[in-house]
Amino acid sequence: MATIKDVARKAGVSIGTVSRAFNGYKDIPETTRHSILKVAEEMGYVPNINARSLSAKKKPNIAMLMSGILEERRSDEMPYLLMKGAFQYASKSGMNIATYSIDSKLQREKTYDQFCYEHSLAGTLLFGLRTTDLYFKSLQKSAIPCVTVDVTVKGPLIGSVIIDDAAAFEDLTEYLVRNNHRKIAILYGRRQAEVTSKRWQGAKRALDRHGLTCPKSRIIETDFDYDKAYQRVRRYLECFGTSDATAFLCMSDLTAIGAMQAIKDLGYHVPDDFSLAGYDGSNITRYTDPGITTIDQSPLEKGYAAAQLLSEIIADPKAARQLVLPHKLIARDSIRKI
Repeated sequence: MATIKDVARKAGVSIGTVSRAFNGYKDIPETTRHSILKVAEEMGYVPNINARSLSAKKKPNIAMLMSGILEERRSDEMPYLLMKGAFQYASKSGMNIATYSIDSKLQREKTYDQFCYEHSLAGTLLFGLRTTDLYFKSLQKSAIPCVTVDVTVKGPLIGSVIIDDAAAFEDLTEYLVRNNHRKIAILYGRRQAEVTSKRWQGAKRALDRHGLTCPKSRIIETDFDYDKAYQRVRRYLECFGTSDATAFLCMSDLTAIGAMQAIKDLGYHVPDDFSLAGYDGSNITRYTDPGITTIDQSPLEKGYAAAQLLSEIIADPKAARQLVLPHKLIARDSIRKI
């Protein structure tokens, strides 16, 4: 295993310079810092952040990295509940948690390991990670513990917290079919998101089991965005009215609310004219009129479990594993039997 001496030798600098680069000292030129961090990454050298924390009698620093939160127009409560769950565990266990937004620009400028070194992080929680993110690939080679939420990344020090999205969406689709809905329009999520493909797999399984299909005319792209859901469902209804589908199956609660508003604005009613189902278990779905049938994926528990798992991996790398949390179908008045 490479040592700090090996890194210093290959980078052509002193051991002290390497140490100062890792600890974020401002007197190190950025070009030198990046060169040192690149050499360290190539050699597989990881500074013992945990040992440094223990020697200072401090808990290791960890961070929540929120991918895409500034780039997307998402305005639901999911990120807040994930963060709240993580903070609840941190407060209980005495951990220190910082929060950072990691957009595409930052991921191009700094590798995942460089980011962690510069912030002296012993581990991270990654929320909102997309399969197209640069950090998605670099995580696989990292020696810094990480727990991802809603996406699975393979690596020796990577844990994940998910629900079985395919099974959950299959249950939701099956519920609509059991209520005699055969023509179901699906509000598709963000194509780069792993959860989108999983939910689509679940819908397909349920539809195939009953010999049903979902033609392209009934697949409505939303990117998990309220405005896109509203505009595209409105356009769909202006084109087809009540002739093409009897129900809207949405991959998020936020898009379900957008769809419901479009239905109402065109003079139709839920569930008399169209049934509607969402996905997430957002609190607001209890207060819409009518209440929205949804899958509760317990984001608060997800955040808590992710922070707990990260703590376990930092203490013992063998603890890295995938946690699959249970889901629950909450039936409300937005779906009627036809």
